[in-house]
Amino acid sequence: MGKAVGHLRSAGIKRLSLDLIYGLPGETLDEVEMDVEALLSLDPGHFSAYSLEIKDGTPLERKGLHERPDAVLKEHSSLIKEKARERGYLHYEVSSFARPGEESRHNLVYWHDEPYVGLGMGAAGFEDGIRYVNPSTLVAYLSKAPRTEEHPSLEEEREYFLLTNLRLAAGFRLAEAARRFGDSFVESLLGKARPFLHNGLLLLEEGSLRPSEEGLDLLDYVLRGLFA
Repeated sequence: MGKAVGHLRSAGIKRLSLDLIYGLPGETLDEVEMDVEALLSLDPGHFSAYSLEIKDGTPLERKGLHERPDAVLKEHSSLIKEKARERGYLHYEVSSFARPGEESRHNLVYWHDEPYVGLGMGAAGFEDGIRYVNPSTLVAYLSKAPRTEEHPSLEEEREYFLLTNLRLAAGFRLAEAARRFGDSFVESLLGKARPFLHNGLLLLEEGSLRPSEEGLDLLDYVLRGLFA
């Protein structure tokens, strides 16, 4: 990996993002520390850390491998966050870390639930209220086969908005939510958020609703409560 990063930098590419997979079968905490230290030694402006997922029917699953317990994954992710914080990285999204000013502008479009164009085979897009996925094979794509389209209801659009924006440590402005979905949506949302504000998983600060650090770890739990 170091050689590849060196080639990129020598070619004049300065903004780099690296990925780290943790929670490997049998992986120890010391090994996670070695991996994250190796990644940080390359001094990327941005990196993402994902726990290994093992899906049914995949080669890893057929070999009898399983995902690590939640307690182990939490231990691994906590170490990664600590090491990133020591080096000056901001944990600005559930899985993403960046030096100040080097957050992913591309992905922020998704996380702010803004429109984007899907280009190429299997690419997803969101335009004019339609969420779509292009044909995933070359023959179908070149023959202009119909893309798969979803026309979400208002309730589904509200859920998309929360699902994406609450991935961000900064959350979202309540004024923006009201602009898109109305004041009644914000009033209802704050009612559902009350238990999470009370236990510290969500924070309401200066007109923004955002997850705490613990709230990012338990985001699925928080979202289920907000979607109820």
